[in-house]
Amino acid sequence: RYQLYSLKKCQKSQNLSDYLYKQMKSYIRFQHTHEEHLVSEVVTKLPGLYLQRYNNELYGDIINDVSLFRGCKKTLLKGLLSNISVGYHMPKHHLMYCDDVCNELHIIAEGQADLFLGKQFIERRKRSESFSEFAFFCKLTNPFDVISASLCKLLSISRASWDTAVSNYPVEVDQMMQNLLAELREKQDIFSS
Repeated sequence: RYQLYSLKKCQKSQNLSDYLYKQMKSYIRFQHTHEEHLVSEVVTKLPGLYLQRYNNELYGDIINDVSLFRGCKKTLLKGLLSNISVGYHMPKHHLMYCDDVCNELHIIAEGQADLFLGKQFIERRKRSESFSEFAFFCKLTNPFDVISASLCKLLSISRASWDTAVSNYPVEVDQMMQNLLAELREKQDIFSS
C-alpha cells in the first residue's frame, strides 16, 4: 500500500504519463502477489559469501547452460553469480524496447520471452538463453522489442558487475565472443533459409 501511495506521489511530482504509471502500478501489485519480495528481503541481508553460495545453488545450473558461457572457467561463472540480480516479470510485459540502451545482460531463468522487430515476430527465447547479449557485448542499443510470453524470472548482470568479474579472465571474454559469433552465424543460417 505504501509503495502504491509513493508511486502516485511520484506520478504527480514527476508528471509521469498515465500509461507509465499504470505499468508501474501493475508491476508493484504483481510483485506483492508473488512471494519473491519476501525472499529478496532475506537475501539482500546476506554477506557476500553466503549470497554467492545461495545464487550458485539456485542459478548455477542455469548459468552453466548458457551457450554464451560454453567453455568458460567455473570460477568466472561463480564470480558472475555473486552479483546477479533476480526479477520476476508478468506475461505480456515489455522487458526491453527496440533502441533501449543495454546496460545489463539478461538471462531467462524461468519462462519465455518473444523478440519482435516492429510487429514481426523473430523468435522465442527460453530458459538459459539471453535476449540482450549482442547489444550488451557490443555496447549498442537493443535491436528488438522483447516481451515476456509467460511469467518470466530473469537473472541480470549489470555492466559494472560484469566488468569486475571478467577483469581477471581476458581469455574467457575471447571465448564468449567466439560463442556469440557462432550463435549469430547459426541464427543467420536459420533466418536466411
